[in-house]
Amino acid sequence: MGKAIVAYNPEFERAVLGSPLKRSTADTIVDPEALRDDFARTRERGYSLSIGEFSNDMVGIASPVYDRSGVATFGIGMWAPATLMTESRIKEIAPKLVLTAKAISAELGHFVRLGS
Repeated sequence: MGKAIVAYNPEFERAVLGSPLKRSTADTIVDPEALRDDFARTRERGYSLSIGEFSNDMVGIASPVYDRSGVATFGIGMWAPATLMTESRIKEIAPKLVLTAKAISAELGHFVRLGS
């Protein structure tokens, strides 16, 4: 979920990319350019995706939740065993997660278009 929040908050992104990146697993992204690219992909698709980066054999999907002022301060996400999170399953679940994050953002006072 941290990647989803950081990707949508330029201040956080600068701080993360300006600090040494620590490895949690062999799949953790520790190269700043690769992480910058990952943040860009997160913004393009509307959710972050972590495959084995934080915990081996786990997949995480998360989407930012915006506060009233439009800052991505929160997020919602889910973790599941990699064996259950196939590419087709991720493509099925991720849009629902994004819509849910937008609905929560709206409840917090942030104007969003739920269908986009």
